[in-house]
Amino acid sequence: MSEMILRVHEGVAMRFSEYFKINRTDDDDWFDVDLDVDLPYFLDPYLVLQDSSPAWAEARARLNRFYERVHAALSPLDWGHGNPEAPRIVRMSEPREFRLGLGKYSRLNSGRTLRNPLGGIKLPVPDIKGPWEAGVTQDFLRRLGSFDRISDMTCVALKGLLIRYTQDVASRHSIPICQVAVLDAAWDSISDEWRTEFHELPIDRFGQPVILIPENFISGKSSLPGSDFRESEFVEFLTSLLERSGVGQVAQEVRLFHDAVIDITVTTSTTLHIVECKKKLPQTSSRLEEFVGQIKRYGALARNQYAGLDQRLTLATPGKLAATHRHYLASHDISVWDGPWIYQQASSMGLEEEARRYVGDVDVSDNAEAVTFGNRLSKLSPGRESWALYQRLCQEIFEYLFSPPLRTPITESRNENGVNRRDFILPNYAPTGYWEFLRKEYRADYIVVDPKNYAGKVGKERVLQVANYLQRHGTGLFGIIVCRNGADRAAQLTIREQWILHDKMIIVLQDADLLQMLTDKSFGNDPVELIRQKIEDFRLGI
Repeated sequence: MSEMILRVHEGVAMRFSEYFKINRTDDDDWFDVDLDVDLPYFLDPYLVLQDSSPAWAEARARLNRFYERVHAALSPLDWGHGNPEAPRIVRMSEPREFRLGLGKYSRLNSGRTLRNPLGGIKLPVPDIKGPWEAGVTQDFLRRLGSFDRISDMTCVALKGLLIRYTQDVASRHSIPICQVAVLDAAWDSISDEWRTEFHELPIDRFGQPVILIPENFISGKSSLPGSDFRESEFVEFLTSLLERSGVGQVAQEVRLFHDAVIDITVTTSTTLHIVECKKKLPQTSSRLEEFVGQIKRYGALARNQYAGLDQRLTLATPGKLAATHRHYLASHDISVWDGPWIYQQASSMGLEEEARRYVGDVDVSDNAEAVTFGNRLSKLSPGRESWALYQRLCQEIFEYLFSPPLRTPITESRNENGVNRRDFILPNYAPTGYWEFLRKEYRADYIVVDPKNYAGKVGKERVLQVANYLQRHGTGLFGIIVCRNGADRAAQLTIREQWILHDKMIIVLQDADLLQMLTDKSFGNDPVELIRQKIEDFRLGI
């Protein structure tokens, strides 16, 4: 065990498989957790219930019994009006043994956190027989709180079975195990509370137990009904919200031409509001420009049909647009109804729960860390004098945005000949999600990031410099240039050439992109969405 601890302190081992030197086989269906940070993934109760294998029949039965108890305990209660304590069935500590959870990313030696999984949310009495019948998970489980909380509760409900599963893995690979105290290991029906038990489990370098989960039970987002939605459903919700507000005559899917249909119009005696809804927030400059052209065309076509009325053009989206992009739309006389605005309007009408399906658990205040990064970027002058400060700031921003699931940046790495210096790289061992897709499809084994603090646009020679960094058997074939004002035409053509001839994918991020990704992170959305849109725009533009 001392050898393992030494290797971790040297920065070699991080994943469970790396720490215990496991050569995985086809029998190893477990999710390979990171032992130092909580990964933003979940134990999805629906994936457990949908599994039909006999090996997990007991898990399905146990999960049903658990949520039946939760439902029975919570149904008579009104959580919005002073009930002093949660029922004991939901009073459990955070199951840190699993290393999962959205938004925590907390170091495991920072101390144990106790919390109420319900988070003070008011629970109305559902008119149902049990929590797994039609419509119940959408109405009942969603009201328990965020999917992160539901995942934690599911981990605790299945903890005993998953302990046995982990012990089987340890036995198969001769992993050393120790007897440790496991909080909330079983429900004691006599004392009516969760009890601590001692079990033999693998432990990490801090002496903390590790419990594994089958990978097919892990989800990067909730698969519960209502956790995702179609754009048409978002339009329906916003239409009903506007109708209830009484702002004017509300109409949906107003056809102006055979290829021009407005999502929502709101008409008053003096004004026509044209509202275009986008489930996916347009985050890149090309998508914003395309949106401006689209809604202005609708406005021009509507002038004949709605003669004499002033026009108001609006983008409605459940996401949150960065201030720079909002200013760009405002310069074209386009207003924005984003997630925080929609949530506030819904709250004023008592529709918070309905709004959460579309905009999530909204905190209307800005994340202080994201705001600080944005302010530092905006105040930093382009040019050689601030070059080192800009490089350091970009590294800090990328670590904040993407680590985890990416590893901590490696600074100013040189190749063996000492010729090609990469300002920093982020190792990409992401087991799921879009980073995994980038690694498999674009050879993004290491994310090469090259900040350039030029006052003007990045030119062709800088693209070629980054292209030299990218090697199929070295860092991989994916690179990012970070700059202040984008790339010139020659650089764009060179990026295209590098992709077509050499399979090297290079994207350029500028200040507006960094600010949007910081806004995404602050709002609880995945900032990698902007990178996905950048690549899509590039590929579809060839």
